[in-house]
Amino acid sequence: MAFKIYNRNHIIKHFSGNILSLLGNMQHLSNDLLVLNYHGTQKKFMPNFEKQLDYYKHHFEIITPAQLENYYSEKAERILKTQLLLTFDDGIKNNLYAAEALQKRNIKAFFFIIPCFIETAHQDQKKYFHSNIRSVTNPHIDSQEDDFSSMSWEDLSSLLTQGHRIGSHTYSHNMVSSMSDSKNSESEIIASKKIIENKLSMPINSYCSPNDTLISTGRTEIQLIKKNYLYHFTTYPGSNYEWKNPYFIKRVNTEAFWLSGTVKYALGKFDRIRWKNKRDLFQSMCDKE
Repeated sequence: MAFKIYNRNHIIKHFSGNILSLLGNMQHLSNDLLVLNYHGTQKKFMPNFEKQLDYYKHHFEIITPAQLENYYSEKAERILKTQLLLTFDDGIKNNLYAAEALQKRNIKAFFFIIPCFIETAHQDQKKYFHSNIRSVTNPHIDSQEDDFSSMSWEDLSSLLTQGHRIGSHTYSHNMVSSMSDSKNSESEIIASKKIIENKLSMPINSYCSPNDTLISTGRTEIQLIKKNYLYHFTTYPGSNYEWKNPYFIKRVNTEAFWLSGTVKYALGKFDRIRWKNKRDLFQSMCDKE
């Protein structure tokens, strides 16, 4: 079964991650912030996900969404351990299993949601998932109904009572940056915020760009994000301390089914190298806006 879940590239990263971690690849700046980005958290992989959480608790200082505000303010205190924040994209129903694991460890996280996905009729959500969120899936990873369906507004209200935060992941997840016509971007960025605020009766100040940030977010979108949100979470990994910008929060992609070495590889400094050109390009756009 394992070879049906893990491809050759994943296995290579697993062994490389374990070796590189022994060579100092995981040694980050003491006051840096690693932000992790999960998507689906399938029930059958919860034992593996819980091991990941325990690893994070042992090696990092896990912060809450509320503490993120301090990190990007003058109130930030120097902590001798690298900090870590958890985020979950797409608002998939199986994230409720992750929330149970977080609750047992008193960990709080961000959940970035897609209003159009939530308001799609339940029987059509799997089709929406494949059309707008992830066109190709592995049946050995995503196989249950809650792997393709959305959390409800009631589910999200429950997450709020547990101390988690909700953010916008665009209105439909079907987002491409536009340099000339901003109407679609306004709908995706601003309308999503208003819908979430209306449904959950609370202000929404965090936005997460979908897909590849450079594809979904250009100068027009950066301007809209800065006018309507306090934080922008991107799809690129990197240090959040060396260039501290709340509108360019770097995130490391991790998944609940990943092997431990692959997680270490993703969290390490070596994997950041291949993203340098994209980080530099997006940073230059942020500097001009």
